[in-house]
This record gives sequence, C-alpha cells and structure tokens, in this order.
Amino acid sequence: MFYRVSVAAIVLSLVGCAAPKAPTPTEVIKTSVNQMNVALDTAAKMAPNSAAVQADPTYITFEKMSIKLTPAAEAQLTALSPVFKVSSKITVRGYCYRRDIGNAKAAAQARANSVRDFLKQMGIAADKIDVKIDTDRALHGVRVNFNG
Repeated sequence: MFYRVSVAAIVLSLVGCAAPKAPTPTEVIKTSVNQMNVALDTAAKMAPNSAAVQADPTYITFEKMSIKLTPAAEAQLTALSPVFKVSSKITVRGYCYRRDIGNAKAAAQARANSVRDFLKQMGIAADKIDVKIDTDRALHGVRVNFNG
C-alpha cells in the first residue's frame, strides 16, 4: 500500500515537471500575425496627425533635403519592432526623387542606411536587413517591408 501511494505521489509530481508543449506552426504564424497587426496599429497611433503613417505605417517620411530620422520616425520604427524581430527578411528601400535632388542616389542610400542603422540599434540582426534604393518615384522616405 505504501509503495502504491509513493509511486502515485512521484508520478503526480513529475507530471507537473513536464516540458510545455511546443506551439504548432499554425500557432506561431497566428501569433506573428497578431504581433504584426498590433505593431502596425501602434505605429499608426504614434503620429496621429500624419496621414502617411495612418495610410502605411511601414513608410517613414523624410524632409526633402534630409537624411536624418525624426523622433516620430524613430517611434514609428520602435512600434514595429515586434514585427521586425519575428521576420526572416527585412527590405529597407530608400526613396529620393531624382528630379528634386541633384544626388538622389546618395540621398536615397543615406536614408535607407539611417533606417537600417536604427534597426540594428534595436537589436535586429544585420544579415536580415537588405537595403535598396529607388530614385524614379516622387517620394522622399523609406519603406520597410518584411516577411515571416
């Protein structure tokens, strides 16, 4: 009798020590999508007066002659950090319209590099970030695309 009670006590104590069940791939995807939606909503709320942020929180605006991130842009990127952390690849595309700026390629590259450097400061691995430029569109900013 004592033996059975002892065995039962040991079994019950070990059940509590069992490793937690690993999430299924579907659960991981659902969690990632939920994190992305929350991050996008948060980024849109960070600059409520900015129509660009509300329309596309992944687009970071720059002044026509600037390559420096504003505090609002930094807050926007920070709000998206949960999405960046679960993404396998991030594309940072710098824009500078060549008809507005003499050296548009350099400006577009510098803008993209500013965003890339900020992402690296947030702990995003550099090998996940791909930097590109576009000088054909009448835009002055950076678009950040990501995939799971």
